[in-house]
Amino acid sequence: MMVAIELHNRLMRSRNIKIIYVLIALLMTYFGSWLPDFDHVVGVESAIISSTAVFGPLNGMLLGPYLGGMVTFVGISAHFITSPERLGYHTFFLISPLYVVISSVVAGFIIRRKERIALLIYTSLIFLWYLLDAGREVFYYPWFHIAILILFLLVRTRLWDNARGIGFHTFAILLMTSVIAALSDHMAGSIMAQILLDIPVDAYSAVIFIYPIERFILAFVAALVMYLLISIIYSSFMHIHLVEDITDNSKKRKLCDYIRKDVKKMLEEESEKKKK
Repeated sequence: MMVAIELHNRLMRSRNIKIIYVLIALLMTYFGSWLPDFDHVVGVESAIISSTAVFGPLNGMLLGPYLGGMVTFVGISAHFITSPERLGYHTFFLISPLYVVISSVVAGFIIRRKERIALLIYTSLIFLWYLLDAGREVFYYPWFHIAILILFLLVRTRLWDNARGIGFHTFAILLMTSVIAALSDHMAGSIMAQILLDIPVDAYSAVIFIYPIERFILAFVAALVMYLLISIIYSSFMHIHLVEDITDNSKKRKLCDYIRKDVKKMLEEESEKKKK
């Protein structure tokens, strides 16, 4: 049975399908940027988590690391351009599309089975955190990032080996991919917040058990949307093959009936003529 994720990746080689995906992703990212943000949340990023964080992992899984990252950047940047009030924001917020682009790149590499590149980016962000004074003081801040990294390394081979069809293992791969991507976005934002905003160390300590929940919810939404999409694609693919099998069987039956009845009758008539 073909892996549903692999089927999606193969379909992306088609130029027409790729164009359709890009247009859909651009529209979703642009209009999704108008969705309300998660306000009144205690977090490093000025107590706000943008709803666009969902589209980072989603675009990466949908379009791959390069195209997905480009679509994410263009979609969010277009929203900034059409919202002049945002242009007066702090530099941290103006470059925030780049944080989401990183999540698209990470998700794209994982879903294309290039985990080493994705993990290099992911671990580099964690390493950069510890280069900061705040990072060394709040050394336990990336505990969830490290835990997810260890978990992914332990289960990734098993998940890929058992991901057949559209079952649990397929969704688990998408969820792990999305979580790692969302945490990459989070770590990049946390690093830049410390550099550009000089966030107090206490703010990081206050969210060590809150940000995992926030990021997991965002990742879950992205993984669920991607899972539904590849489920539709995979089910349609299997349905087409089922119809082809039924058609082939029908043709075989008709051929057998023709041989058994018409051909046999013709041979018998020919045999009788020869006897006469």
